[in-house]
Amino acid sequence: MKKLLAVALTTALLAVCVSAQTLPPEIGTVNPRNLGGYEHDFTPGRTPTKEEIGKNEKEAAANPGDFKTVRKLGIGYFYRVFGAGETEAALKAQKTLARALELKKDDGLTIAFQAALAAVAGDSLPDLKGRKDELFKKARELEPNNVGILSLAAAAASGNAEQAIEITERIRKLLGPEFKNWSRHGQERILLAQGRAYAKVGRLEEARACFEEGLAVSPRVFQIELEELKK
Repeated sequence: MKKLLAVALTTALLAVCVSAQTLPPEIGTVNPRNLGGYEHDFTPGRTPTKEEIGKNEKEAAANPGDFKTVRKLGIGYFYRVFGAGETEAALKAQKTLARALELKKDDGLTIAFQAALAAVAGDSLPDLKGRKDELFKKARELEPNNVGILSLAAAAASGNAEQAIEITERIRKLLGPEFKNWSRHGQERILLAQGRAYAKVGRLEEARACFEEGLAVSPRVFQIELEELKK
């Protein structure tokens, strides 16, 4: 089960190179191409390379008091764990994200990455073990309209259909028609999470609508989902 959760998080979290900014409230007010935050740090769907991480490490060493630089390195370590299987990067991610919070207390996105780390590597990280729900709750309370936080939470909620529905519906509501301007990888992961969650609770028409919408993003992936829905 832990391995399946890790796989689900890996693919979905790589899509979360979107936003660290708290969004304006309610429907369709957000342009995902101009959200601020860390969307320019990493390419959606691609794990940062060792060379990129090395560059980040040098930047953080030269600017140890710069919050954004330190957080960027922590997020980079996180993606190396789940995108490249570097288990030794988990402790680095934990320590660097904790350092970022020393520089900027109660940063919701940093806390959300701690929660995601707890979800799949908490057993090897005593400071985070069993804290996924607590940390996601805190992050969402701090920044309830932050799409980056919501996307991480949606990825971690793959085993809880009702929660996944609540979070993905919130993301879609915040983005409104601008959802289609998000990265293709980001659209794919949210539509998959939402559609599969609908299917799990028997909301088959809504699941079908998600998968049909996804045909314009990733035809092969969503055609398979539609065929599975017929069984």
